[in-house]
Amino acid sequence: MKLKKYIFLVLLIIVAICLYAGAAWALLTDTEQGKWKLIGKFKPQVTFRTESAPPNNPIPIKAGDMITQRNLLMLEFKHNLGDVLSDLQVEYYLQGRAFYDGAWDYGPKVLSDDETRREYCFDNRDQINDLKWNLDLFMAYIDLTSGPSFTRIGRQVMAWGEMSTIRILDGTNPTDTSSLAVDLMERLVPLWMVRTNLAFDYVGPFDSISIQGYYIPGKIDNTSGEDMIDGSPIIPNVGRDLKKDLEDPMSLASFKQIMCQVEDDIDSDRYGINLGMMFKGLDLHLVYYRRYSDVPVPRVDVSSFKPITIDPANVDFNDIMGSALGGQKLQVVLDLDEVDVYGTSFNYHWDLIDTVIRGEVALCKDVPKMTPGNINEVIAAFAPKVTIKGMGSIDELIKLFPLGDVEKMTLPFTVGKIPKHDVWKYGIGFDKWMKIPFLNTEDFMLTFEYVGSKIVDYKDKTIMSPWQAPWDDDRDGQYDTVWEPEYSNTFVFITNTYYLSGNLTPQLVAMYEVKPKALVLIPSLEYDWKDFQFEVSYFFTESDGYEGTLGMLDSRDELTFSVTYNF
Repeated sequence: MKLKKYIFLVLLIIVAICLYAGAAWALLTDTEQGKWKLIGKFKPQVTFRTESAPPNNPIPIKAGDMITQRNLLMLEFKHNLGDVLSDLQVEYYLQGRAFYDGAWDYGPKVLSDDETRREYCFDNRDQINDLKWNLDLFMAYIDLTSGPSFTRIGRQVMAWGEMSTIRILDGTNPTDTSSLAVDLMERLVPLWMVRTNLAFDYVGPFDSISIQGYYIPGKIDNTSGEDMIDGSPIIPNVGRDLKKDLEDPMSLASFKQIMCQVEDDIDSDRYGINLGMMFKGLDLHLVYYRRYSDVPVPRVDVSSFKPITIDPANVDFNDIMGSALGGQKLQVVLDLDEVDVYGTSFNYHWDLIDTVIRGEVALCKDVPKMTPGNINEVIAAFAPKVTIKGMGSIDELIKLFPLGDVEKMTLPFTVGKIPKHDVWKYGIGFDKWMKIPFLNTEDFMLTFEYVGSKIVDYKDKTIMSPWQAPWDDDRDGQYDTVWEPEYSNTFVFITNTYYLSGNLTPQLVAMYEVKPKALVLIPSLEYDWKDFQFEVSYFFTESDGYEGTLGMLDSRDELTFSVTYNF
């Protein structure tokens, strides 16, 4: 840990040197031929909660609390080697990243003080120390260009699709959702892949035709996302086990103490192909690719459980389930699986109304979904591996030690085969520049988008969302289940313009989810001065429920300040 701190100190010194050198634009630049250069950016950012968290929130953040103070350093080196062989151009790119979120060290006590945090979540300071900062080679690839062919080999981002907000076809690279403070440059997690493209102009009736493909070897890179710190203030408002819950030996909280989560070891290959066609201004793409499922499904691994013999005389009434298993824990695998995606996207500039029209449709085949489990299913699955001393079956033990409220609880994991559903996703967007009288003499950029989805073969209250509501309305001893809806319908509006010769840029992002009703507003203001960018933004949410995509955010009102220096 000390070594990491010293590395970060060295990086800060490098930043100081870069700030000095960058002022003269002499930061390791090939000024004679312009074939290589080293550039970068440094971005400190701080976010404050402007409204206290709602009742029963897992972490009681108060209005005015600093919930993140993230410092980002990115260095980029690009070198064009020119023609290495006849008609073969070679260029390579390296991007290093370092970040540190100081809120876990000097933020409010519910984040920085371990004794306070133990009131609301388990002791996870080791996890915090591992994830609150990082130093890595974020992207690294080599480009090979020869005639109509282009190949990129290395750690990279590959984006398909037309939507600017909610992804439909763009599912190759996983999204980093570990913090709302993650910079847009880091939001898509790079993967090690080989990507190639062939493009030809004026083929038959088409202005151009392109064929693009990629391959990600699972044995080399099976990254499926970024880890999130337990108790992070940006996680959904899931039910949190407090001390009083743990003191009840027959509560769901106690039941979860005999379980341990295990990451899935999926390492299958991922790949895709994209056929593009340009015809009289219409840019059309036909796509197929294979990815991993986005949301892991918790599944109890019965095969990993070793057969045991339970002696009822030695069961500890303060830890009934734990002592009955003799210290052995149930392994819950965060199951991922391959998902095949078939889709199409297009964009077209409609000259008559001077508007760009964009659209996407995707069919995601066999997406794993989490269905509710219960204790009786768990008992039935493990019964063949359990012997009761002096009794014939595990049912006899339950007669002596009734399960109580646990028996009627909905468990947040499945036992046995995971059900799969096909999911349709679709969206359409419009972009237009236009003048708005009395507001600005410059144009406003207006973007309207609709994004929806439908689960095939849906049945009411059969698919659980990966979070729970932070309340217990029916008083059954657990936080209420949130069910995934059959349809999702979200409308997006984005507008921005500029003042002061392009240096001042106001923007508004509005997102509205139809059912349940959920509204997100993100106004922001950015000012550019020399090599600096100053930005302030406000994140406002209001929701009627926890279903859907935006509803999980509930009331999450935050104010963010950032300064970016580009050198």
